[in-house]
Amino acid sequence: MSFRDYFEFMAGQDSDDCDCPHHFYTHHGPSRRQPKKCPTKTELLNVTLEDLYKGKKLNHKVTKDVSCKVCKGNGSKKCSACNGRGQCLVKGPKTKNHKKKNNTIVKDCTKCCGTGKYGGTNVSNCTTCNKTRTVRETVSYNVNILPGMRDGQMITLSGEGDKKDGLEAGDLIFILQCENHNRFKRNGNDLIMEKKIELSEALCGTSMIIEQLD
Repeated sequence: MSFRDYFEFMAGQDSDDCDCPHHFYTHHGPSRRQPKKCPTKTELLNVTLEDLYKGKKLNHKVTKDVSCKVCKGNGSKKCSACNGRGQCLVKGPKTKNHKKKNNTIVKDCTKCCGTGKYGGTNVSNCTTCNKTRTVRETVSYNVNILPGMRDGQMITLSGEGDKKDGLEAGDLIFILQCENHNRFKRNGNDLIMEKKIELSEALCGTSMIIEQLD
């Protein structure tokens, strides 16, 4: 088996199954192409003015697509003989100089008939995801609201969005949505309160007790 055949075989396997760096068996060195990601998933997070003023940790449940844990995102069981590659390195026929040369060839796996999946041509699909490789799952997140955050501000969790077949998981973005307050309105970093007073109070002055947010 030539070096070229060997490296082409190694390049055809999953990177998770090989300890060699990818650029070791490719012609162009390390790949600079970024893997495609799923679209960003957005969730509205209702907060109060007190939450934005003092800060708070909120628990929020998100239903999203995740890799099937039963089949590990494969859709079916992986062949144990070829580790899901569909091909194996086997010893070739002996030659006169077989002692001096490592005579190996690449052949389709006989156990899975080259499919890379357990059962060969009679593959049993995963009964949990029905070969879709993903399932719907509800995940709880503890979202940290920092003091001073604003209405409409976004909190991004990288890689916590939906996961689809062949794509990296997208990002999850929480958008803060402040509820109306019964006394105050926010204007930038200021709190505004409207209160009716009598004409005499406006002319002569008065005092009142105002309950703060904290």
